[in-house]
Amino acid sequence: MLSISAACFTVSCIAKRRSLSRCPNVLVIITTLVLIGTLVLTLHDIWNYSSCQVARRIFMPSFPQRLSELLSATNSTKRALAHAIGISERMIQYYITGAKSPTLDVLVAMADYFNVGLDYLAGRSDNPTPPPRTSSSEQDP
Repeated sequence: MLSISAACFTVSCIAKRRSLSRCPNVLVIITTLVLIGTLVLTLHDIWNYSSCQVARRIFMPSFPQRLSELLSATNSTKRALAHAIGISERMIQYYITGAKSPTLDVLVAMADYFNVGLDYLAGRSDNPTPPPRTSSSEQDP
């Protein structure tokens, strides 16, 4: 993908080779087309990144946001959460700032602590109700 500065450099190189510097209108048209092409490629890459992920990032909170919200809503402290799930308070702070991501075991323990579903905790759902638990004897082999 071309950046805007690379696009302008490319246009200036083309202009020098083709002696287009004498025709400013043509140079402006070429520059405009290259910049539009760059913009289209950028938008195409963003859209193909995953329109669902982009929408999720815009409308759904991320895990660090959701963790902060849950701590506030339940009047829990980082220390109480850390003690309850068996990790350090510093790790909770790393999760809140987004510096580190929790393991699946920690996510499950947090979901149990707050009595929410994993999808809600991860920011993939707005429904905090955890799914019903099934015992291992009820599951099909």
